[in-house]
Amino acid sequence: MAFDAKKVKNEIVKWIQDFFYENGKDCNAVVGISGGKDSSVVAALCVEALGKDRVIGVLMPQGNQPDIDYSKMLCDHLGIVNFTVDIFNVCRNIKHQVKDNTGGHWSAQSSTNLPARIRMAVLYAVSQTVNGRVANTCNLSEDWVGYATRYGDAAGDFSPLSRLTVTEVKAIGRELGLPSELVDKVPTDGLCGKTDEDNLGFTYDMLDRYIRTGEIESEELKQKIDTMHKKNLFKLALMPSFEYTNPVEAVVLDDKQTGYGIVSEYIKKYWEHHCTEDVIVSIEISRDGKNYERLNEVASPYDMYDVEYLNDWWEGEKYIRVTGIQGISDIKIKKL
Repeated sequence: MAFDAKKVKNEIVKWIQDFFYENGKDCNAVVGISGGKDSSVVAALCVEALGKDRVIGVLMPQGNQPDIDYSKMLCDHLGIVNFTVDIFNVCRNIKHQVKDNTGGHWSAQSSTNLPARIRMAVLYAVSQTVNGRVANTCNLSEDWVGYATRYGDAAGDFSPLSRLTVTEVKAIGRELGLPSELVDKVPTDGLCGKTDEDNLGFTYDMLDRYIRTGEIESEELKQKIDTMHKKNLFKLALMPSFEYTNPVEAVVLDDKQTGYGIVSEYIKKYWEHHCTEDVIVSIEISRDGKNYERLNEVASPYDMYDVEYLNDWWEGEKYIRVTGIQGISDIKIKKL
């Protein structure tokens, strides 16, 4: 099916509007402006969604940036407020201090990635100063092969283009009426002076076709892309964290208490701070306080102040622990 740039553009505009309605009705969109297609398209989408008065462009050269005129061209074209923060001295000072403390060692990878992370720090400093939300400007093609710096340009508060290929981003840029100099500008990493395609070893046209259709020029190229994709998936994942389960002390029932009554008190407390709706409650029950049986039960509000259970789950067990309660509306159903 052909890509409908107009339809998708309108859907993204609505999505941005919804995001700001839910996450900051009066906030501004803060966009790092590199002068390339991605930041140009994101900025233009934000202008269409929020109006130019709520979009702030931030230019962040590292000393002399030969193509900074493209960034200025975009800001003038959109009519957005913009300012420049030169990151050269910050990057230089960090490099010198790290080298001073590591016996003169400094990696080439640090030189490549540090500016991207400094730029993101600048964007968040600006955002917190101007009541903003930081736009991520990565696209699907870059993310697919890990061509982004973790906690650098891969960060942000909302990401309009992360499900679109380079080819599709360009089509939306044309639909938005952006100058061809910006839409078709040869993409560079903005860090080490090489083009994206020089660094990758293949063109975005090849990559985009493979992502969308599975078609590829050669098995060798397929293996290269697949290896890059697998190797860099961690950049898109949440940080791994140690899973700790807080021990829950069991309630020991006396002769006047029932399991239903004890669990109902937990559910009512939950409803005091959440929506009064059907919930799934996770329970552990035991007769001896040593061997526990785990079960999930559905509970519903009944007659305003009472709790009704879907099943008869209590059979006189003396020890009960409530390990979790979740509202039905919080459960996400994944479409097959």
